[in-house]
Amino acid sequence: MEIDEKMKKLIDNFPDYIIKFKANNPFSGPSEYFYIHKIIKTTKDGNYEKVFDNEFIEFIYATLATWGMHRMGPENKGAKMSDFEIFKKSIVSNKDKIIKLKDLKINEIDDETIKDIKNLYRSLYGLMKSKSKLVATTKVMHFLLPNLIPPMDREYTMKFFGKNLPTIKSDKDEKNIEKEIEIFEFIFKKIKKISQEVDCSKFIDKEFLPTIPKVIDNAIVSYIKENKS
Repeated sequence: MEIDEKMKKLIDNFPDYIIKFKANNPFSGPSEYFYIHKIIKTTKDGNYEKVFDNEFIEFIYATLATWGMHRMGPENKGAKMSDFEIFKKSIVSNKDKIIKLKDLKINEIDDETIKDIKNLYRSLYGLMKSKSKLVATTKVMHFLLPNLIPPMDREYTMKFFGKNLPTIKSDKDEKNIEKEIEIFEFIFKKIKKISQEVDCSKFIDKEFLPTIPKVIDNAIVSYIKENKS
């Protein structure tokens, strides 16, 4: 995987971006509490006997809302999560796929594993009502597999990895699913490359930097805030 100019700058100055993130952490309150104390506490160390319980999936549902994935108002305005029972079924029906990936880490996997990750993404497509599902789907995948999947968003992740990513227009076209998976795979491989170039494990802590994918995600947030692009 090629290292572009932005990636090189991030890799070369990685400790500085982590320090700056910690000094100006934009995430707090419910979004941080649910994520650290309810989600990561359960999944990071492989506590999977609870992951598919109703209560834990309710925590995922609530955390996703605090991360901006459900906006009040008309159905066609802003991000909209599916009703809880549909959301829950999307996760529980993929138990085997999730369990298969639960012990893997982003910096250690091969390209063959990426096929399994893409299949899981495709199977979780019913989590959201709204057209574009990439942001919410990757966040849920991160909650379920925090050592393997980085969360992605438009404000930081997609801005960092380029303006030439395909545009997602309509969820009525099955090709849209494959386009999202194409974007997901492109970004995932880039983040995987960063995880292999930087010893991210030394930056892990319990204060919103609990896993390698989240360490990299927060470094990217810090980079974008500093460089504005």
